[in-house]
Amino acid sequence: MNTAHQRRFLIRAAHLALLASLAGACAFEPGEPWGYVETTITLSEIDEPAAITISSVELGLRTLRLYSTGSASGPAADFDPANPPPGFSLCHNGHCHADDGSLPSYAEVAAAGQGSAGPILSATKDLHTFLAPNKAISATVEITDRAPLSQADVELSRLVIHGTAQRADADRPIVISVPVNGARLAAAVSISIGRGHDHHQDLGLSIALPADLLAGLDVESLEVGPDGTLTVSATSHRALAEALAARFGEEAALLH
Repeated sequence: MNTAHQRRFLIRAAHLALLASLAGACAFEPGEPWGYVETTITLSEIDEPAAITISSVELGLRTLRLYSTGSASGPAADFDPANPPPGFSLCHNGHCHADDGSLPSYAEVAAAGQGSAGPILSATKDLHTFLAPNKAISATVEITDRAPLSQADVELSRLVIHGTAQRADADRPIVISVPVNGARLAAAVSISIGRGHDHHQDLGLSIALPADLLAGLDVESLEVGPDGTLTVSATSHRALAEALAARFGEEAALLH
């Protein structure tokens, strides 16, 4: 092989090696997220009913979920990156490798592989915190899917209200635990992710509690506990606690 042929051979070999290394990096090395959603969540106040002075309200937040809108013949969560539909192969880092050489997002693959419209889970952020009125919590959510985000929901764990009840016999501490564990509040959002958009997007959410949640609560009818506290919970005055939970479910909302 003469010198010119050797040079062309070496250049070609180096080019192929570069392509192979790039393909390997795409297939096996995690990359940067397509973007971040900087989320802030606030909580509204509730009205004080007659005979109760509220000292604190704590709403437990478990999980924040962000969704894109795709197509699905069943639940969107059925899309499994480890088992992509025909026409797509390796799925990782928010995208799949299509047979035509393109790199569609998970939402696009789910839409191509299924049928009717439905939300597709794009990102989840564990919160495990408590929120009080006139306070705010912040959470940064990594987005590994380029599809526009269309919905947010917040899963709750508990709602506890502390205060003082003015009764005929005496003023007594009152603790009201509304059973909202597992309840989820959803709101429509519109956030674009990926090329041509800011890498960090802001999302402001507010949880609106029913202002009249405690309206009509009769403190005189509540049994006084051994420690002198009036308690409403799933184990004490359960029917009342469940009625409050039903009112919460009908009127509470996640606002954007």
